[in-house]
Amino acid sequence: MSSSRIRAVYSIGGFRLDPGKRLLADARGEPVAVTAKAFDALVYLAEHAGELVPRSALVEALWPKTVVEENNLNQAIASLRRVLGEGIIITIPGRGYQLVADVREVDSTPPASESLAVVTAPRESAPRWRLGIVGGLMLALVTAGYLYFSPFDPDGTVETPAAGHRDRPTSIAVLPFVNLSSDPEQDYFSDGLSEDLMGRLARFDDLLVTARTSSFAFKGRAQDIATIGAQLGVEHVLEGSVDKAGSRLRIRASLIEIAGGKRLWTESYERELDDVFAIYDEISYAVAGALQITLNLDESVRPEGGTENVAAYEHYLFGRSLLRTTTPSYHDPMVAAFEKAIELDPDFGLARVALANAYGQAAMWGFVPNAAALRAKAISRAVEMAPELPQTDILRAQQYAGRWQRVEADEHYRRALARLPNDSDAHSSYAGFLMGQGYMREALRYGEIAHRLDPLAMMNVHGMALAAEALGDYDQARIYYESTLSLIGNRFILAFEQILRLAAAGAFDEARALYREIRQGDSVNPRPTVFDTCMALLEDPASGRAALREFYADPAYTDVSGITGITRCAAQFGDAELALAGLRKANEVSHALMPAIWGRSWQTVRADPAFKLFVTDVGLVAYWRDAGWPDKCRPLGDDDFECF
Repeated sequence: MSSSRIRAVYSIGGFRLDPGKRLLADARGEPVAVTAKAFDALVYLAEHAGELVPRSALVEALWPKTVVEENNLNQAIASLRRVLGEGIIITIPGRGYQLVADVREVDSTPPASESLAVVTAPRESAPRWRLGIVGGLMLALVTAGYLYFSPFDPDGTVETPAAGHRDRPTSIAVLPFVNLSSDPEQDYFSDGLSEDLMGRLARFDDLLVTARTSSFAFKGRAQDIATIGAQLGVEHVLEGSVDKAGSRLRIRASLIEIAGGKRLWTESYERELDDVFAIYDEISYAVAGALQITLNLDESVRPEGGTENVAAYEHYLFGRSLLRTTTPSYHDPMVAAFEKAIELDPDFGLARVALANAYGQAAMWGFVPNAAALRAKAISRAVEMAPELPQTDILRAQQYAGRWQRVEADEHYRRALARLPNDSDAHSSYAGFLMGQGYMREALRYGEIAHRLDPLAMMNVHGMALAAEALGDYDQARIYYESTLSLIGNRFILAFEQILRLAAAGAFDEARALYREIRQGDSVNPRPTVFDTCMALLEDPASGRAALREFYADPAYTDVSGITGITRCAAQFGDAELALAGLRKANEVSHALMPAIWGRSWQTVRADPAFKLFVTDVGLVAYWRDAGWPDKCRPLGDDDFECF
């Protein structure tokens, strides 16, 4: 593309694009390196912002009168997405691309504080609960991508999401409000209030809000504000208390600046329960005012898909408090709470999303025999009643992914992320989807964003460790693992993956020592576990393979937990046939195992011809040819490929 004529300079979200100087700079004025063709593609999209740009038009603009493979364009778009972030460039399946960010022409003279250089990168070459060992394994795999893969119905450096009004958003954590009522059962209400304030504050572009897992780490703990701020990496905290007695509500809230411990704002509210939503609004706007955050005239902190019905809201909060557990006895009251909330307010979209997630949890853990079908029905109703919700987009993305419809899944994930830039769970879920398709570098980027938003959540770092291992950075994977030992979560999840890394590296004694440590005191599973056998036979792969085939033939081990253990150990012992058979069977229920196939212990399996057949059968190869090849596979001409 020629740059000889005078061209406009564009503001794209938090970035500045100067075609004349061939410069892309971030919100701080720092140059951002992109490939030459990626830069040209961004210029073309900026010149046609908001329009659907056909793939053919982009190819002609970037490679005029030249025959090129479509994968070249895919790589250019993928590299732009890695730089710009989620939801900026969307794919219109089968048609082309659209730049959907706020694009404006700006003064071509950069701010005086900026010292810009033209940078173009070289061209591209082409709550804690005890688990048994088996239950813990399933959690490790289900949450290997931070709850990436839901059950489905039967049929480098990370840039913080660009701020809207400041060069750098200010940061805040909402600590769990203390329940001062005489009834400890009212914790669900005070916790729910705190969580909903997080969501409302996260709607301000200039606020970076720490997610629930990290903020709630300090519930019931006497910690000074400076320590909390240091552990969470925030500049401010919002704390308070709730006293709910019948229809009366007393709420106290204080905004504290970490540096110096100064209280910037304090207020007390004594109202009727029916005024709870108004109190939320007042607190949110007061915090914004105290932090000098500019509000758009049409900016609202009210969550999309919420309710004005207080009774429905109370049922929703109670159900949501149970959703964070995996205790089977909690399933029925949880579902009943969400269904009552929906009965009281049929337009309560968030309650419909929560009901679908409740059935998804039940399907994963086997609480309810027909839970997958019930989940599919709940998703359909959520899509029908609340199609505009980004949380509904995530449900649809997970459902599409479960059906191997990756293009549609990716599109819905990106749409959701564009509207939930401060949602760590959304970033985590998308990271897991990317890992399942083999895109480890991109997954690591989204995992790091999730970690920044929720720094004390173990699962975010766990996913980063998986990605680092798949990319061959075993030292970094171990660093990630060791950094999680003081974080929040079930340690088995991290330890299990570290055991496999050690075994794959031949450190059998160290692997067994760590296994014994996490196995101690496990009285949950009366049957011998696959892992006991696996650990005992690490130095004898032939005997290990034979033992695993006996397990595979035993009906007692045909549940998801048993198959998962057999599959992971079969890969460790180099039994490609058994590992892939187990993988196919596990995929009938969930795709939770898919991120694991790119790890070190699967290297022998990936080299087997049967692995090529597997990734072809599940549609990955066709997807890669269109969307770009993953980190562990590459094309060999037009008709062949290899994975390594």
